[in-house]
This record gives sequence, C-alpha cells and structure tokens, in this order.
Amino acid sequence: MHLPQEPRDALFARLADAVAKGGSLLIIGHRPADLQTSAPRPPMPELIFNAAEVAAKLGPEHWTVLIGQARARAAADPARRPISTQEREARTVADGVL
Repeated sequence: MHLPQEPRDALFARLADAVAKGGSLLIIGHRPADLQTSAPRPPMPELIFNAAEVAAKLGPEHWTVLIGQARARAAADPARRPISTQEREARTVADGVL
C-alpha cells in the first residue's frame, strides 16, 4: 500500500496490534533510493519508507527485529530496460524488508 506517513503509521500500528504473542509481522516496501531510478514508482517520496523508520515507530521495546534491510533484486523499467540511476549505471532496485 502506498499511504502517506500518518495513515501508514496508523495501519502498521493496527497490524502490529493484531499479531498474536510470539507471532511475526512482515512489512515490505520500496526503498527511498529507488525514486532516483527509472523504476515505475509514484513520484511521491512521502509514500516511501525504510525499515529503520518502521522499526522505530513500532517500538523496539515491543518487537525484536530479525531482519531490517534492503534486499536487491534485478528489475526492468516499463520499456524492459534494466533499471539504472540517473548516471545510467546499471544497478538493481531493492525492497525494504522488516
């Protein structure tokens, strides 16, 4: 879901509250750096978040973060070209995983 920060924070809090004791919560999103590529992302940085932001808002006293990282994956833009930076260096996109 691409939500602005306030409703996104509320959604993640509700999802976290719904997890059973000892359960897991998986959140995946596009990383902010992908906005600088030709990846088809909404040109709205307020809709993008990273794992560290989400972990901090959920409260480290309540959750143990097992994985909080960007995981690279190969991708192509709508014209089927490999994703590249503005400098045209070949690179991968990454999904933020928490």
